Amino acid sequence: MKPLMNRKAALAGQNSGQLQSDEGRTNHPKGAKFDGRPKLKVLIGQIFHEGNSMNERPTEEADFIIYYGHDILNHCAGNGSALGGILDMVVPAHAEIIPSVSACASPGGPIEQACWEKLRDEILRSAAQASPDVVLLDLHGAMISNETADPEGELLGSLRSILGPNVLIGVGLDLHGHITDTMCQAADVLIACKNNPHDDYYQTGQRVTRICLDAATKKIKPLLSRVHIPMILFGNDETSGGPLFDLNKVARDFEADGVLDISIFNVQAMLDVPDMGQVITAVTNNDPRMGAIACETLARQLLAREPEFKTDHLEIDDLWPILKQPHTNLPFAVSDFGDRVLAGATGDGVQILREAHKRPEVKAAIPVTDIHAARALQNHAVGETVQISLGGCYSQVEPINLTAVVQLHHDGRFVLDGPWLAGLQANHGLTTVLQLDRLVVVVTERPAYSQDFNFFASLELDINKFDFVVCKSGFHFKLSFAKKAIPLTIGTSGIGQYDPNRIGMRRKPVWPETDETPKISEVAHFNLNSN
Repeated sequence: MKPLMNRKAALAGQNSGQLQSDEGRTNHPKGAKFDGRPKLKVLIGQIFHEGNSMNERPTEEADFIIYYGHDILNHCAGNGSALGGILDMVVPAHAEIIPSVSACASPGGPIEQACWEKLRDEILRSAAQASPDVVLLDLHGAMISNETADPEGELLGSLRSILGPNVLIGVGLDLHGHITDTMCQAADVLIACKNNPHDDYYQTGQRVTRICLDAATKKIKPLLSRVHIPMILFGNDETSGGPLFDLNKVARDFEADGVLDISIFNVQAMLDVPDMGQVITAVTNNDPRMGAIACETLARQLLAREPEFKTDHLEIDDLWPILKQPHTNLPFAVSDFGDRVLAGATGDGVQILREAHKRPEVKAAIPVTDIHAARALQNHAVGETVQISLGGCYSQVEPINLTAVVQLHHDGRFVLDGPWLAGLQANHGLTTVLQLDRLVVVVTERPAYSQDFNFFASLELDINKFDFVVCKSGFHFKLSFAKKAIPLTIGTSGIGQYDPNRIGMRRKPVWPETDETPKISEVAHFNLNSN
């Protein structure tokens, strides 16, 4: 076991596998009682973006929906993000809330450095000015910029340097976060959502807030423990069944026995950053022995189940016979897995569109990201026939040439139905709906949240009029279209599909990119002597 890590020294050098709400979305918790002491000052912030190193389209400031100051409370309280859960816990706790910035963008390529620094500095400036007692952040955990492999670790480390060792820092994260030693050395509490598809960000925010408020009122003393496995999962990584369901059940059992939180971080597989792999964290009430037991137990079980993490998707040619088979009156929601925007792909793939276009009997609605086409189409009126080339504006995709009729222009803004990030504003930029024969093509300026039912509804598209709609998503579409469509996952090619033969330059190969059997690290404990 690694030596316990002293933050001051570092600065100087439920039975179910699914996470349930700590308090419930509609019934606000009572919050912490401070017994006449001065109000706690709580800094809150959010920079939420998942990176994909294979995506050459940079994420720009225009891709973010950004709120500053008290606009954050008006727009984010009660929504489906971890920040929504944080706010709904902090507000009734009667703390003094210091809102900094809320910035959310669709997963994609590295954030432009200037954009990242602007958002980062807003949080750091707020922290320096306010001198908070507690910092609560909503981060993804797999963010990258075009100059920084671990921007979230950089942010947390800078916060710790500004605020010193005694201010509590808690972070709600996505379970596909890349959790580094730098992050663990700086934060007191790191907590992942537990479910994939992710329908529990809100509860994650509640949980990190509850632990930090309890620590601020000296009810507990959180200790963060971490273990790492240099391994990437190849598939079968939903939590509603299979190995991750079983592991999460074990984690919840540890929590029932007193561990404050166990998080299993499965990492975004398409990152080209150092020290890639699975991470398990445990937060205990100053109990390194229990933290070590929990981390080691989950790590051993995860490694033992490695052969089960395999992909088994349908091929495009499997789709057409399925459409002809008897089924319910519901349409199909078809996952374009290789071009899934929610894994950071560009959304400009046309594999399914190309094959559907060959079949005049097929009725489908298919989104395509194409910045050049989206802007050019604004020059054509509704009802006008256009000839257009679509696809491959960012990735190595052969475009498709189409003749279609302009049906609708739209500004690309809508509110997510969820449950993934329910209530958040989305913006995929200039958008045009094209009709060609029995197909509808939605051309967007930016990668779109097509996994969400409201994407189609906002464009006046009734999914029941189609054989299928295409969602650039691998998992989350299943929740948004539940009871509305039948989910099918098609294993298309693209940078949304993990390929163990595609290795970047910043990191050494890890399992299954190498024959070397992965080894579990020693458990590291952080912040034992802090707070």
